[in-house]
Amino acid sequence: MYRLTSDFEHYYDIDIDIYAVEDAIDTQLGEDTFYNAALSNIELTSAWSDVGGTLNDTGLAKGARAPDISIWNGIYLILSAEAFGQLNPILADAGEFMPITLAGSTYQLFNCRRIVNVDENASETETINGEYLGLKSIRFESSAELTNTVCKTKFDNCSSLYCSENFKKKLENLKLYGLQFETLEQQ
Repeated sequence: MYRLTSDFEHYYDIDIDIYAVEDAIDTQLGEDTFYNAALSNIELTSAWSDVGGTLNDTGLAKGARAPDISIWNGIYLILSAEAFGQLNPILADAGEFMPITLAGSTYQLFNCRRIVNVDENASETETINGEYLGLKSIRFESSAELTNTVCKTKFDNCSSLYCSENFKKKLENLKLYGLQFETLEQQ
């Protein structure tokens, strides 16, 4: 399994006003719903409003371009129209899609709602004075790796998305770019 991150060295960053999204969601579902949505694992489609956004060059590399697939706010996938067309059948049972206009083009924001368990004896978090700072290592239960393409876990407070080797290979075969795949599992 891999933790998904954006490839800012080769692709534009997704810039969506988080406060505008919060206002739209919270108006419909209640205060602070958006900030707790990943961990609470709630459906957002009914309250979604396309607030728009931009694609920004981070300045890390020359020749940056729009990603086919990327991460926004650490926990949401952003898919171009092409990526959505290719991945909708694979991801549909793992979450929900919501349209978002970026730089004049329609993308889809994917809210992953599939939560899987980790092997807590083989996984470790980093903390200071009891405060969660991040993961040192993670190992998913074997069934999670075999059956899930994209998922999240309460072990890291649903703060990241993870994918299987099969999903990574699928993106490579489809030539959909914009993600990096970080290995955190213990060997």
